[in-house]
Formats: sequence, structure tokens, C-alpha cells
Amino acid sequence: MTPGNAKFLGTQWPIPMTLTYQLNLWCKQLRDISALTVQLLHLFPPSQVKYLTVEHPAPFGRRIVPALITDVSDSPKVGEAEKERLLRRVFTIRVDGWVARPANEYGYVEQVTVDFYESDDMVTEGEHLGQTVVTEGA
Repeated sequence: MTPGNAKFLGTQWPIPMTLTYQLNLWCKQLRDISALTVQLLHLFPPSQVKYLTVEHPAPFGRRIVPALITDVSDSPKVGEAEKERLLRRVFTIRVDGWVARPANEYGYVEQVTVDFYESDDMVTEGEHLGQTVVTEGA
């Protein structure tokens, strides 16, 4: 590579997260809410993990995350001013994924310097053990 077309991307680790989504179905007829429930449970059977494709920013790209319906519940009937009955069914969906942080693009790297230290706990630096310098073409 030449300095004109080489690039270095630096990024922090993605942040693992459990995201919870709530899907509310509202219908006037019990048969309608039942039909929609059957369709949704056919796509996401309870206690069976399904996988969703999620597009993350570069350099991570497309990743697959697990999704699972964790709860289905009926809420009390809601009455409107005209005494119109509405039925509500609530689905809770858990997605175990991560939030990818954007990458920073840096220019051409000509040299990398690494210092080595002794450490008993991987947190504090002890005695300096040495230094390594890596240059282009090494």
C-alpha cells in the first residue's frame, strides 16, 4: 500500500445491551386479535430464539442478533367516550445485541510503538520490560 490509499480505522468495543421492545395489538374483535396473535407467534414461537439481521456502522457491517418473545399478556378492555370496546394484547420481545460505536478514520500509519510492562493484576503498571517499534515494511 502507498500512503495515498492506506487508512487505519480505530474503534472502541461495542457495548453489549439487552433491548426490550413492547408490541401492542389493538383490535375491536376478539377474532381479529386472535388471528394477529397466531401470525405473530408463528413468526416468533415463544421460548424459541429467532435471529434478526441488523446493519451496524462500518467496520462492523451486518450482524445477526437473537430475538425472543418473553411475555404475552392481555390488558384490560379500554372504553372510549362512545363506549366502544377495544381489546389490547401486549407482546414483550427481548433482543440481545450491542450498540456499535462509530469508527474513527486515521491517516497512514508509518510507525507503531508498543511499551511492555509487568503487571500482577492487569490494571497497574509494574516494571518497564521493554519497547518495540514497528515501521512500514517491517
